Amino acid sequence: MKALFWVIATPLVIIAASFAASNRNTVEVGVWPLPFIWDAPVYGVALGALGIGIALGGAVTGLGAVGARFRARQASRRVTTLEWELSATAAAEKLNLGTPNASSNGSVAPSKGELVSQR
Repeated sequence: MKALFWVIATPLVIIAASFAASNRNTVEVGVWPLPFIWDAPVYGVALGALGIGIALGGAVTGLGAVGARFRARQASRRVTTLEWELSATAAAEKLNLGTPNASSNGSVAPSKGELVSQR
């Protein structure tokens, strides 16, 4: 996974550096409701917007995954509970305790005679 990161990150850094070196001119930057206007290099505006977009995308993705992580945690707890119950049931069956359907031959399934006698 680290190798994949470096394979992707290295060209992106080279492209960003090349972009910054090529676009050193300044532009006026202002946000409409605010009265402030400042001069910033073109590469600063473009790379800043890219960085803000990546940060916001990561935040939205992270918040969207909260529900999935919650459901996975609940499912994990449920699996743990069911495994515990299964092991308790298996132990009880091994001791032949607490098995209401246990027949005289040690099987949990009722025999044909038991089915007839229950009617």
